[in-house]
Amino acid sequence: ILNYGRRYGARGTPTISTLDESRLDSNVIIAGTTNGNLWVTYNAGQSWDSISINLPAGYISSVKTSVKDINTLYVSISGQRDYNNAAQVYRSNDRGKTWQSISSNLPKVPVFDLYILPKYNDSILFVGNDIGVYVSIDAGQSWERLGDNMPYIPVYDMELNEKNNELIAGTFARSIQTFNLDRLTKQNVSVKENLANNYSIFPNPATEFITISNYKFPSLYKIINVEGKNVKTGKLNSEREKIILSGLQNGSYILSIEGKRKRFSIVK
Repeated sequence: ILNYGRRYGARGTPTISTLDESRLDSNVIIAGTTNGNLWVTYNAGQSWDSISINLPAGYISSVKTSVKDINTLYVSISGQRDYNNAAQVYRSNDRGKTWQSISSNLPKVPVFDLYILPKYNDSILFVGNDIGVYVSIDAGQSWERLGDNMPYIPVYDMELNEKNNELIAGTFARSIQTFNLDRLTKQNVSVKENLANNYSIFPNPATEFITISNYKFPSLYKIINVEGKNVKTGKLNSEREKIILSGLQNGSYILSIEGKRKRFSIVK
């Protein structure tokens, strides 16, 4: 049944290309095929529901179930065989009835694998694509290339070494590579935590500047990128202060208020 109905031109007999079992309920399994079909079961395979009707046709390269919500599913689709190099990553919050693109600012290259970092409520996502690994710390609203020393090579598979807190990437031509996630996970702060502190930052996402208010001043601040590097520092001298972002590349950052132990997720 999983190979029934050709939506995309598979080479030879259609086969299952990707499979994922829910961490929340082992009865929930999502499967994708080489001929563009996407299926999900909520009873351990006794019956399957087709959930590909609202998705573009293509090779299903990766599927993932949410680590926080049994109704949320993720899929990446590759059209590389038809010379379609667009990044195609989608999320459904209603068991596959509707889908939303979370490709955002990903480069226009095929995506081969997805990984959702456990314990972070689906906020930290990774994709392996034709030129490396990209990360989102805001649930797919924006993406940044992870690390600065991986060659521009295809990454076909990613796993987590929980003991060492490392992301493991299986690459083409450069063997297995790892990235220590301490620099990333220790900087990640949820928007809910920001609101609970009664701080105000706007606009966010921003283009040229952000305005921060409702904090005790004077205070030093620093802006940190996804690699854990300080890219901007300064001093907040009034209750309402503007921070210029025009010198920063588009992407996700952490604004850290030194001495106050306050950190905020911002997107440019």
